[in-house]
Amino acid sequence: MNNEEFINLLTHDLIFFITLVTIFTALYLLIFSRILFSVFDPLFLPTIFSAIATSTTFFLFFTSQIDFILLMHFAGTQIAFLIGTTATFILFRQSIRTPFPETVATERPQRVWFFFYFFLIIFSGFLILNYYLHGIPALASIQNESRLASYGLTSFSNLKRILDTLSTILPVLSLYLIFFQRPSLIRKIALLFGLLLVLLYGAGLGSKAFLFHFISVAFAFGYIFFKENPFSKLTFPLLIVAVIAAFAVISTYDANFVNYFLYRLAISGDTFYMTYPNNRFSEIESINWFVATFNGLLANLKIIDERMTPLGFSIYQLYYQIADIGPNPRHNVFGLIHYGFIGAFFYSFFIGLLLGVSRAYLTRSRGKGVFRASFSALLLTASSQLETDSSLAISGYLNALLILPFSLLIGSALYLLLSIATQPNAITKSNRSGASKNLRLARPW
Repeated sequence: MNNEEFINLLTHDLIFFITLVTIFTALYLLIFSRILFSVFDPLFLPTIFSAIATSTTFFLFFTSQIDFILLMHFAGTQIAFLIGTTATFILFRQSIRTPFPETVATERPQRVWFFFYFFLIIFSGFLILNYYLHGIPALASIQNESRLASYGLTSFSNLKRILDTLSTILPVLSLYLIFFQRPSLIRKIALLFGLLLVLLYGAGLGSKAFLFHFISVAFAFGYIFFKENPFSKLTFPLLIVAVIAAFAVISTYDANFVNYFLYRLAISGDTFYMTYPNNRFSEIESINWFVATFNGLLANLKIIDERMTPLGFSIYQLYYQIADIGPNPRHNVFGLIHYGFIGAFFYSFFIGLLLGVSRAYLTRSRGKGVFRASFSALLLTASSQLETDSSLAISGYLNALLILPFSLLIGSALYLLLSIATQPNAITKSNRSGASKNLRLARPW
């Protein structure tokens, strides 16, 4: 079923669909009430969209578009996902109930400033290199070209992995230095420049969701370091700015952006109505589950010859001859195609487990150091995509587990070398009584 056919079906039973959306939205918010920390939590909007997508699947069944077996398979994978999330929260229930610590862990200022400049230089260099090699995706969109055309290139993918990771770390470091240090005017300009550069990167991607990502990072910072979120008075204005910016990007696709926005809400379940009716999912080529799950990393490391066509693109090509566009491949359909009918339940459970672990780790990071906060922010932004686009979320987890530690390792080595160079007597003094304090100042950790 293509978009036009679904919209036509929807208009004939709109009241029934709205009723389903109301019921499932209330149910989802009730189920996730323990792990949703505020309406500005990055998981909040995906939860709403997932409720709409679930409504779509039940709507297809009640309008005789799919059979009972497929409905039960969808329901089963959703339940497996929820069990995975809930089981993790039961396991980490003590950490979740832990109150906000009385004191917040602080970092050595010179160390944080070093890593801020280190990451800022790397981010600036890779951003310039990316624009030089691949251009600005947003400009391609304005010129009626595909802004996603470069996404299949290994060089672009590698650069984007690094830039995506740093676009989360830089705001955390910048906000930490703004709130917990007293930067000079020069340093304030550097901090603002770093934040502006991150926003420039998001604008260059032409991504409607990047400002929401930026707000999510700010939310993570406030949740980790403050008992009461310091952005509570700013979140609503920032959300309005994000919505306006998203509409500005949408207007490049459709001049009537309000209709386009409502249209996008209505087709939140596009993955399901494009694959479930007439078992169209069976027409998509299935590949090895491990290769499908970690395809981007394997292609980047040259372990496999070429990157597979994103599942969303393959789904869209069932109906339209367009190469670089498609719905978000939700875990239910991704698992069904690449893991099989039974394996999909285990995949959905694993996805739910990741979400639960990430949310529990976030609560354990409250009041901890800025680098742990950076890692938590990466997990938070990745986990918020697990249900709506599990393959993209897995890529985010890999960025957090590979790129951040590697960057910190290189930065720590440089910091240690600079510390030794600026304190040449530190090693000699370490053998003397009381010299351990001086040596600790020279160590990056």
